[in-house]
Amino acid sequence: MTLGKKIDSMEKNLSEISQDLFTFAEYDEKAAELTGYSNYSYWTSTWNVFMKNRIAMFFMVLLIVVVFRFVHTKVTSPMEELIQGAREIALGNYGHQVEVQNSSDEFEYLDKAFNTMSSELKLRGMERTLVCQLYKAANG
Repeated sequence: MTLGKKIDSMEKNLSEISQDLFTFAEYDEKAAELTGYSNYSYWTSTWNVFMKNRIAMFFMVLLIVVVFRFVHTKVTSPMEELIQGAREIALGNYGHQVEVQNSSDEFEYLDKAFNTMSSELKLRGMERTLVCQLYKAANG
């Protein structure tokens, strides 16, 4: 295909596309005439609805903030305390106890289980130390 034929083909495609756009614009104008509802009136009515409902939007944003604060207090903070306790145990502080406050029953149950585990680790560490000392005393 020569360059001239390619250009002719592209011009033909472009004219078909522009005809389609023109047809769409005519349709939009006719629809606006028949319904009395153009794109401009759509956006102005949308803006009016937005302005009328700004009080409701304010309360929705306020509700979102309250829910976020509740979730942070009841879930995120206790979880962070338990994570910090796990870090302490990982560092070798086997007797570290965690006290989760302002949480749900599930976190209180998890808190008790964590503290029980911590106490058991401390006791087993003390037992291991005692056994090692006894072994060294008997063989030493």
